[in-house]
Amino acid sequence: MSLLKFLTLMSSRLSLHKRSYLTPFELVNLIEAIKNDDLSIENQSKLLKQVSAYTPGDRVVIFNLKIGLFAGFLNVPYIKEIGFEFFTFSECDRSSQSHFLLKELPLCCRLKESSPGIKNERMVALFIEQFVNTLSDKEKIKFKSIFFIDKFVRRFLEISSKTSKGLVQGDYFTELYSLDEETLSSYASNWIYHHEYFHRSGRLPLPDFIKYKNSKAAGSVEEIRVDSLAMLALLKNSDLEKRLTFKYILHERLFYYPSIHGPLEDYDSMSSVILFNKLKKFAGIRILGGEGLQFDEKFFSKVLVEIVKEVASLERVIAPKAPYKAREVYNSYIEKNSIEEFIEIFDSYKIDKAA
Repeated sequence: MSLLKFLTLMSSRLSLHKRSYLTPFELVNLIEAIKNDDLSIENQSKLLKQVSAYTPGDRVVIFNLKIGLFAGFLNVPYIKEIGFEFFTFSECDRSSQSHFLLKELPLCCRLKESSPGIKNERMVALFIEQFVNTLSDKEKIKFKSIFFIDKFVRRFLEISSKTSKGLVQGDYFTELYSLDEETLSSYASNWIYHHEYFHRSGRLPLPDFIKYKNSKAAGSVEEIRVDSLAMLALLKNSDLEKRLTFKYILHERLFYYPSIHGPLEDYDSMSSVILFNKLKKFAGIRILGGEGLQFDEKFFSKVLVEIVKEVASLERVIAPKAPYKAREVYNSYIEKNSIEEFIEIFDSYKIDKAA
């Protein structure tokens, strides 16, 4: 039996029996599947070394960047139907990573084959705390987060671009609509590199201050903070790829999340409200009655700088406080953002679309 066939069988069996470990017999069969697979001697040796370190009852984790393989037990709170999962992948181009001075950059990849839990549309990324519970495993895996870039591309093509085409007047985003999937993958990866980099910056960087930012309001503020910093870094750049990456981030932050969830339900969608309100305040966006939205880029820098400054002020207030006090500060900031007009605009588009 090939390795992928064995992993497919294990994913189905362990999910059915709600079991989070491999039996001695299953471990032996995993080793045999690796030996029988069409792998180079070097890759086969590396996988066998990983698997041989486990004993029955361990939560096995297999990760090999060279052949593009992950398999292991996952614990993802927002996806109940998940257990022993696997996926094969190809790594995205990492050339745009070079200027990020981070020890732990994310892995951006495109999925090939995968188990049902990975296919779930809510599964767009994995973080090491979701699949590792031993120090030895943490040392084996170089990347602390894995992003499935093909899912980001698909949601642009199938969801957010349709929303923006229905709402936006003028040609501001037209360049994005004609991009092929490979180019969109590059822009999505660049977004992730910026996004994760800025999460680790500021007065209250993640993951060190996660206890301060684990509420819905804090999540909204944090998401718009890091994307505002990312867009500022790209906005004034003359390089076409970076300029289009800026437009891509703006597009997704503004149109994807509210296409899926309302701002009262979802922190990402609430971050869209914050951005929308600031764009409106500084005339970066104009509401054309029942005809949609019009964008004016010359005001964008003011918008993004104001968001960054406001959040920096919040963090100065929060920093000396206990984590539970942070929630009050973030809540008060969110409460200043009116959502009625935002909801009305997106709801009117959804009604038109349904008709």
